[in-house]
Amino acid sequence: MRNSHNRHLLVTLGDEPGALNGVRFVAGFFSRPQDMRLTLLHTVPRAPRPGDASGDAVLPVACGGGGGPQGAAPGHEAVERARAVLCAGGFGPGAMEAKIVFRQYARILDVILEGEKGLYDAVVLGRQAIGLLEDAYGSEVSRGVLEAHAGAPLWVCREIDPARRGVLLCVDGSASSLAMADHVGFMLAAEPAHRVTLLTVAGPGQEPDQAREAARAVLLDNGLDPGRVDARRLEVGANEEIGPALLAEAGASGCAVVAVGRTGVGLRRAPGMFMGTAADHLFRLLRGAALWVCR
Repeated sequence: MRNSHNRHLLVTLGDEPGALNGVRFVAGFFSRPQDMRLTLLHTVPRAPRPGDASGDAVLPVACGGGGGPQGAAPGHEAVERARAVLCAGGFGPGAMEAKIVFRQYARILDVILEGEKGLYDAVVLGRQAIGLLEDAYGSEVSRGVLEAHAGAPLWVCREIDPARRGVLLCVDGSASSLAMADHVGFMLAAEPAHRVTLLTVAGPGQEPDQAREAARAVLLDNGLDPGRVDARRLEVGANEEIGPALLAEAGASGCAVVAVGRTGVGLRRAPGMFMGTAADHLFRLLRGAALWVCR
């Protein structure tokens, strides 16, 4: 079992004042911010000056009295907006740092690559980053990088309802769904504000009990209290698509998070954002809850 303290998130920031969905999700989701570390990432288009050893600037983020980064340097206003939201959510100055980096590739690729090299537990994408991800997927080079991404899980925060609670963990016995169960257990073991519902999908001739119990074992191995784990079985007809059924279940449950593997056993693959058709359907249409995706 891993130590569930000091979980470290890379939270992407955008230029638009209202593009704070990822920040707002983090601020509202965690009831124990003292157990978290946040790196606020903002990329800027200016190339480093000749002779600069590095384009990266890592800045402390203070709380209270307008203590955020000051001055006209690119990215500071975005960091200050995020700081205000996170401090209001209980995150202290010791939990946050800002990383302002010069852009090297397409903006979303810089985010993905930073998420891989920084050993973060998750990469949080707000509305602007999601739009960049969608745009980048049209490029053959970008698509190759994204499909090869094997780093931290992505948290897709398109539209967030802060009143929602709980995690709907979709499991089917595949390696990717068990990896997501491991991620959920790690993130929530020391986070008492949310329950986890194991959602298994049963089609004709399928029996999901083994997949459910395997995922439950992974959650408990991470230290999650068994009393916080529920189970639900979703029946899907022979000609029914899994994606719309999961979307309807997410809306009915009022969950804060839908957590899925990027691919799954028996799911058709399509040229979509996350390869598995169900995950891609949720990426495009899920509202109110965040989508957590891992390979």
